[in-house]
Amino acid sequence: GMYNGHFGAGYEYPALIASWKNTGKDVAICVQGGDEKTIKASLYNFGTAKQIAMRTWQLQPGEYNLRMKVDQDHAQDHYLLDTIVKLNERVNDIGLPLPTNKLVTVSMSQVKSYKITKTAKTDLSLAERDIQVHKNANEEIEIQAVIHNTGNLSADKCMVSLSINGEVKDSVLLSELEAPNDLQPRSKQVIFRMKPIDGIHDVSINVACKQPEITTLNNKVTVQVQLKEGKIIHSF
Repeated sequence: GMYNGHFGAGYEYPALIASWKNTGKDVAICVQGGDEKTIKASLYNFGTAKQIAMRTWQLQPGEYNLRMKVDQDHAQDHYLLDTIVKLNERVNDIGLPLPTNKLVTVSMSQVKSYKITKTAKTDLSLAERDIQVHKNANEEIEIQAVIHNTGNLSADKCMVSLSINGEVKDSVLLSELEAPNDLQPRSKQVIFRMKPIDGIHDVSINVACKQPEITTLNNKVTVQVQLKEGKIIHSF
């Protein structure tokens, strides 16, 4: 489709050029084309100026010339961005400053390729639905997180950490998380406990290992938990 440059019959993976974050309902996007070395898209923001993110799905690891310019008739090109970015993974998030009420073109073209090693990799991941927060029998706030391996290589010595409002409070070491090479899901649950403190808290779970991963964009999840008088009022 125009929004993400989807191609093919629908069963190819990945079958899109780009996806977007923080665009909302006020941003129109047309991905004009792209492949493993290039992307070109046009955007128009009908709302207020904002910072958005473009997630690339096809670009191979390497160095790219990132350009973002305002399209103006009969005028010299005005570049909002003209820089070199380094992509070390197949999937990447790239921040873009989007002005209001202007048609802009975003383009990326490879200027240097990185050597691609076709070896098995692990891929640690978790999502918001993998986080459960409740109060246990000891009047503690219990945070349960399910960690997945969606790669094709077992992950060794995975460190899972809990942060509250940006401060690391606890961590757990998983000795091994097998790969789902038999097409059966592989996951492990970790449990953290904290004393209830009234207020709204950002609760973050982060998982990491020293092995190369397919992508690290799915290694961290943050949820908000509201506590009042020691009770969970809302978890979102």
